[in-house]
Formats: sequence, C-alpha cells, structure tokens
Amino acid sequence: MKFSELIIFLIFPVLLFSQPKPPVKWKDISIEEMKMSEYDNDPNAPAVVLYDYGIRYFDINSGGRYLFLMKERIVRIKILAEEGLKYAQIKIPFHDLHCEKFYKENNISISARTYNLDESGKIITSKLKFKNIKFKDSTNCMRIASFTFPDVKPGAVIEYKYKVPTLDMIYPETWYFQSSIPVKHSELRFFVPNDFQYNFFTQNIDELDILNTQYYSKVLLARGQYSSQKENVDLSGKMYQFVLKNIPAFECREFIHSPKDFMPKINIHLERIQQRNQTEVWKYITYPIMITTNDFYYTKTPEQRRMIPYPAGYIHQTANWEELNNKMLKHHRFGMPLKLPWRDKGALDSVTNRKKTDLEKMQDIYNYVRNEIKWDSTYLIYADRVFDPFLGKLYLKVTNKFINEKSLRKSFEAKEGSNVEINFLLISFLKRMGLEADPVMLSTRDHGMIDTNIHDVSQFNHVIVRTKVDDEYIFLDAGDTLRPYNFVRKNSIGITGFLISENGYEWVKIHNKDITRSIISTDITIKENNTITGSVKNELSGYDALAIRHELLRDKKKSDVNNKIQTGLENATTFNPKIENLNNIDFPLIIKSGFKLAAGQSGKFIFKPKIDIKFTDDNFMENFRTCPVEFDYPFVYQYNIHISIPDNYTIEYPHDLSLQMFGNNVQFIYTIERKENELTLNIRYAIKQISFPANAYNAFSSFVYKIENKLNEEIIIQKN
Repeated sequence: MKFSELIIFLIFPVLLFSQPKPPVKWKDISIEEMKMSEYDNDPNAPAVVLYDYGIRYFDINSGGRYLFLMKERIVRIKILAEEGLKYAQIKIPFHDLHCEKFYKENNISISARTYNLDESGKIITSKLKFKNIKFKDSTNCMRIASFTFPDVKPGAVIEYKYKVPTLDMIYPETWYFQSSIPVKHSELRFFVPNDFQYNFFTQNIDELDILNTQYYSKVLLARGQYSSQKENVDLSGKMYQFVLKNIPAFECREFIHSPKDFMPKINIHLERIQQRNQTEVWKYITYPIMITTNDFYYTKTPEQRRMIPYPAGYIHQTANWEELNNKMLKHHRFGMPLKLPWRDKGALDSVTNRKKTDLEKMQDIYNYVRNEIKWDSTYLIYADRVFDPFLGKLYLKVTNKFINEKSLRKSFEAKEGSNVEINFLLISFLKRMGLEADPVMLSTRDHGMIDTNIHDVSQFNHVIVRTKVDDEYIFLDAGDTLRPYNFVRKNSIGITGFLISENGYEWVKIHNKDITRSIISTDITIKENNTITGSVKNELSGYDALAIRHELLRDKKKSDVNNKIQTGLENATTFNPKIENLNNIDFPLIIKSGFKLAAGQSGKFIFKPKIDIKFTDDNFMENFRTCPVEFDYPFVYQYNIHISIPDNYTIEYPHDLSLQMFGNNVQFIYTIERKENELTLNIRYAIKQISFPANAYNAFSSFVYKIENKLNEEIIIQKN
C-alpha cells in the first residue's frame, strides 16, 4: 500500500461564539502611535511595549502532516530614545522539528517591520529580509532565531510576529506579562480542546484586567497515514483569555538572581487527556505530541523518541509529587543506577576503613570522588553514562546476547561525568560505607523557582546529595575539584529542593554546613625616619578561598595574587606574597605579604580603613522595590588592624559604631582601642543570610550609607 502525507482538505470556521476581537492587527499602525514622544505612565521610559499578544492552539502544521500545539505572537514596540534601540534586537527559541526527525514539517515563520515617519508625515515601512535572520543551534533539539530590525531610530515603531509548532503540550511556555520596559497591553489566549484539561496558575498578580472563557468550534477534515483514511477531527473546546494592562517596567536590576521569578506571569500545565474516540487518523496526526506524555520523553535522543509507541486507551494524567518520587526511583537513568553495584576493583578500600568516624568516612569519600571524577561542565537530571535499555534491545537483536546493566560503571571508568553522575557516584559510595545518602533535585537560583503546583520534572536542572552524619544533615556537591565538602555550588544555596527517597519524598532547604569567613590581620609600624612598614595575613574560607584557588590553580593566574590581598587600608601596596594551604582545600587559604604606605608629610600620617563591603551606596538607586533583596552567599569578615606608634606622637581617631539589622544576621561593628603606644582597630562585617524581603531594600541603602561614612573617617597620627 502506498504511503501519503496528511493533507488538510477543509478548515471549518474556527470560532462560532463571538470571540473577542484581537487587541492588535498586524501592519495596522496608527498615526498616534507614530507621533508618541513619551509614555504617559513612565515619561522616562526609553521604549514601551504597545502590544504583546500571544495565542496557543492545537492545529496541523502548515504544509505538514501532524498536529502540534501552535504558538503565535505579535509584539509591537515604540522606540522613544537612543537607549531603547537595544529592544530592536530579538531572539526567539523554537523546536527544531527536523532534529526531532519530523522531516517534512515546517519549523517557524517570522515577519518583522519597522515604521518611520518621513518629513511629510507619511509612514515609511522597512521589512526584515529572511536572509538577515540568523539561526543558531541550542540544546535538546532547540534552535534560536535572532535578528535586528532594519532602519530603527528613536521615534520608530517596530513590530514582529511569528508562528511556530511546539511539542510543549504538557508544560507550555510560561507567559510573562512584564518586561524591562513598560507594557501597555499584554494578552494570552489559549484554546483548549474538550478532551484536554489544562491548569493555569497565575503568580505575582493581584487581579487580571480581563479573565474570560468562551466556547469555540473547530473542525478539521484530515487524512491519515494512508490516502483512504480521512475524517473530521473535532478540536472544539474552551478559549481562555488573560489580559493585563499598563504594567510598569520591571526595575529590580540589582540583588536579584532570577528576575522572572518575580514578574507577573501564568504557568500552564496539562492535567489530563482523555481521548474518547481514538481512530487511526487521530492516532496518526497526534503522534508527535502524544508521545511527549511518555515519562522522561526529553531524556531520550530523537532516534529513541521515534521508537516510542503511541499511548493506548487512557492517555495521560499528571502525577503528584509522591508518584513522581516513585517514578524517579524506578527510572533506568536515575533510581536504578543508585541500586545496582558494579565492579570498582576495590576503589573504596584505599580511601577509607571501618575504624574511622562517620564524618571522616564522608570527607574521605567526598574528596575521592571530587578528585577522581572530572566534571564535564554539563547540568543534567539523569545519568547519561549508564547502559541504556534501548541499546540493550538492539544489542540483543544483533548478537542474541542479553545485557541488563544500568549501573554507574561507565561513568566511574571514564573518570568524567555530568553533575548528576558525579553526585550519583558519591551517593553510591556513601551507601556502601553504611551512610545515609539520597539525591535532591533542585532548580538553581539562575534557573528559577519551582512552581509546586506543577508536578513536572522538567522544572529541575541540578541534582545534589543529602547525607546524615552524627544526626546532622549535610548537603554535598562533588562537581568541583577545589570546593570543600561543607560548601555546595553557590547557585544552589537557599534553594528548596525535592529529596527523592525510598522512605518518601521531602522538600528540603539547601544550606551549607559552614559559612564563608575571612580574617584580615594587619600590623603597621611607624618608624622615626618617617616611614611606614607592615605585614598582613589573609585567612580565607568558603567561596572567597574558592575564587582565588580557581584563579591560581585552574586558570593559572598567579600574577594576580597581590591584587587579591586585602590589607584593610587605603593605598597600601603589597609585595612578596606567600601562600599556604593552596592545595589543601579542607583548611583556610592563607596569604601573607608585606606592604608599604606612602610616607606622611612633616610627621603626619592619615589612615583610612578599606574593607570589602561588596557594594556601594550607588547600588541602591531604586525608588521603589517590589522583589526581595538577594545576595550571593552569607559571609562574616573580620578586620584586625594593629598600629605601633613611636613616642612623642598624638593620635586622633573616630568613635565606635555598632549597626545591626534582622537580629544579628546583618552586622557592622567598628571599635578602636588605644593602649599606650598601640592602637587596635577591629571591624566585623557580616551578612548571614542571602535573601531579605523587599521592604528591607531602603534599610540596606541606609546601612551601606552609614558604613561608607564611617570608613571615610580618618585616623590621624602626628608627631608632636
């Protein structure tokens, strides 16, 4: 029998129930939009989004054979100033259906236009040429289309539209109403067929301007795999309309890890599919999207995806967190590698023994894994270097020999792995030594927060380890050869992770066992010959030590050591540095050096302390803050400056100061003590948590302002 492509013979009227008119019409530019010189709600805005209109609906791809979740969007922007020209550069990610092995399907269609007024007041249109669109491969069969609008200048209106088929049926792309510039009108319409059930979760929204649902009718007459197969496909259902207007620009520019976490948005998730009449045509045209309901579809290669059978009967219902926990435990690239041993040739015998304490065993195993297995710079959720059942079936068919190994042997022998493979090896070794250890899935701070309403593994991007030693839970991440066991990756601290265990799942807050501490000890001697000499010792731990070790050991930037030394003084020049514990990461990194200061005039010396406060008062320039204040990591800095003074000198120095906020979690303590010919300045500066509420922003601004003023006060030592 001869195969034929699917053809759409007829599309009945899509909407029969008076759908609201679209808020924007392509190419319909008004003279008022062209003459706009500023946006009334934000006169200083460099640009404004006039309309951002998105549509999601199920349809057969133009010129193709299959049903996809289609994504259409029209965006119109008014450029008001030179600073707004950067918004004429656009990037659009999309599924590469050819990579997905759907060869004859269209990928994406893009149109873009620039509108300017000439001297006579006539609107001049400049079209984007297809050859000026650049396409770049991304990851997992995703591509990025990028382009810059032609002939853009202040006063222009730009608009673009695109249409693209997607495979994001279960977890469609989140709709963000807000942008870094004001948005006048943002709207999403989602058309849901009767056999599909979606949940819509709004975040950071008090109330939508329009929330509307209406029934619609849509029927396609289509052919299936064979030319004799044709029938009406009913996609009628409900249209959901979400509108938000006059949205201010998102202004949290600093002290924020993932701005999109705090923008008004709608998260969308498929709850259930129940196809009542599964005909051959329906099975054929819906194959690309229905196979995405397969557990862990996105962990498979495109070739493996094409081997997935069409799900029969009852198709899909979203799992809850408990079911997801159980599925992950049984998955051949997650839970199974943690259960199945392999011949490691007694690797652990040389690492630890039963006579050591549990803490010593844990440290030895951690150090072994971080040193022996190199991170390949990839973040994954599933182990890649395990024996794959698909390849096992192929091997069985070719050789008639059966292989059923899903262990971590391949990762161990290769001495290289992704983040998850390294941490899976760590879990495996810890369990072999009788220690409790479980994987924790999380979304790193730059990846965005988890929506706990959506029980979907695709929200996570990293896996670490939780172990228990002496009744204390410790989080481990062995993916960095220079990071000690008591610190996880910087972008993981403060995150709530999903712990997967045979005893049931658990939501756990990720924290370090220790805090980053740095002690700077400076000794200054003023001599009778009007010279100043001194020595300094930097004792660094945590992320401060890690950053320097990376530069000296990994990046080989040994010439920068002097630039890394803190003296606690302005205008000090260090020399002859000596480093201790550079390779011994379980101990603080120590850098000692001498330093010199410029000589005073006529026996007068002026000292001003200089400490690493990490930011200045200029970083707190926002008038209004709507999102929390977030820092990279907690720290405690201690500066001890000791000055030896010759006889016949007078001293002027500032008063003590003590500043504290949020209990003892934010501190600045400045004390000076004089005993005979000695002056000791102690400064303690600490921020012991990484996130504070939005209303703390102004308090931090005042806090930093007071610190800067205090550090500008001088210590004056003058000869009588």
